[in-house]
Amino acid sequence: MTINAFHLFPFLPPEIRHEVFLLATPRRIVHVSQLHEDIDDFLERFNELVPGQVKLHPSLTYSARNWRERILSYKDIRSQRKLEFYGFTTSRPAQHPWEPSQLTPEIPVHWLLEHPDVAYELLRKSYIYSKAPIPALLHTCVESRRVLISAGYQLAFASRNHGPWTWFNFKNDVLCLKYDGITRYGLLDNGPWGTGNFDPQSLQQVRNLAIDAAPPLLTSGHEYNPEDSALSTIRLLPKLEKIYVIEWDLLHFDIHFVRKSARSSTPNSPDADTERDTVSYGREAWRFIPIEEIDALFSLTVQYPYRSSWIGSMGYGAWRLANFNGPTGEYFSYVREYTKNCIRVDMESVAKGESVAPYQVPEVEFGHICTEAVARQLFDDRQEVWRQYKLLINGKEPPRPRPMTPTDLRWQDDWEAFNEAHCSYELETHSAGYLLKNWKVHQPRRELLLEP
Repeated sequence: MTINAFHLFPFLPPEIRHEVFLLATPRRIVHVSQLHEDIDDFLERFNELVPGQVKLHPSLTYSARNWRERILSYKDIRSQRKLEFYGFTTSRPAQHPWEPSQLTPEIPVHWLLEHPDVAYELLRKSYIYSKAPIPALLHTCVESRRVLISAGYQLAFASRNHGPWTWFNFKNDVLCLKYDGITRYGLLDNGPWGTGNFDPQSLQQVRNLAIDAAPPLLTSGHEYNPEDSALSTIRLLPKLEKIYVIEWDLLHFDIHFVRKSARSSTPNSPDADTERDTVSYGREAWRFIPIEEIDALFSLTVQYPYRSSWIGSMGYGAWRLANFNGPTGEYFSYVREYTKNCIRVDMESVAKGESVAPYQVPEVEFGHICTEAVARQLFDDRQEVWRQYKLLINGKEPPRPRPMTPTDLRWQDDWEAFNEAHCSYELETHSAGYLLKNWKVHQPRRELLLEP
């Protein structure tokens, strides 16, 4: 018999009801976005300000380790003479948003008025929000809301101009940072994620971070670089326990499945050249899928799938994986340890320069982010790629990649002729070619491994 309602739930002991509330609220990947004041609107407002109206927020000192050298690199920052130079004195102390020091240097207001590009990063209006599904039990009843808040759910991630709008549990949830096209490489964090706009109280509590791999986090093949944009963000998260590095995200999967569904169309059909959004994520929960070796071989079955030519942890064309000289099956363990060591070196360097205790080195995992439905499709596709791979290693003719869309099919002969005439090197640099010659790819796991 199907039970659609359990009317006796209110009569259960409160301890059991509370445990049910917590079990019914799984961990989430919470992607936060930012909405910034348009630069033209900012300049119109900024140009009307007088020095006394320019107020720097004291929270800027938290990210000083990322901006102080860049601010001090301006040769004119100490150009204006003070009144004392002309014989004027006063008993009133100078007003500063923070006490200037070597670690948190002063940003003079008069200098800021002459550099609107810097002022835009420090003074613009912005707020931080998320479209991640809010746990339903936060709004079900007074009791469930009280239980979840007691368990750690709170409004978090305020900006310098607005209060917090995002429900988040720092014990369980994963903060997801993806490329912010407006922030780009900002003054405050040297990265495209805009963490310099977050309130320090929230950043100091983050334990789990999912971060876009474009640009990639430090991986094997790159020397440690203190200017690495990912490191500048990690420095702001002292309690970080785990980093999920994103290789393929929802956009890559969306493009793949839209094109895949269009294969059944014919070139003359009305919708042959129309993109159809067959993957609608809506407000579904996101999941993290650990990367596997087989992901480098997806081009055996379809053209341009899953961004297979570039996987940050494997390198372009998977050449790092193919040329790994360590024990079989240990490549990803090696990459994780290499990345952790780069983070450790950076933390020790920062701790030494600022005379503070080094942070705990977080664990690192590489993989993909998508919804659970798409994850199941990914696992099925991995099994198909594995079947094609076994044909190749047994000397069978490599399968020709299938056209993705009617448009691809229409121009297939032209592209093949062009590639043959101008891109003869492609087969030699193909990830499948590397792996077939130098590596024994492991069979993909059949169980659905999802995090968090």
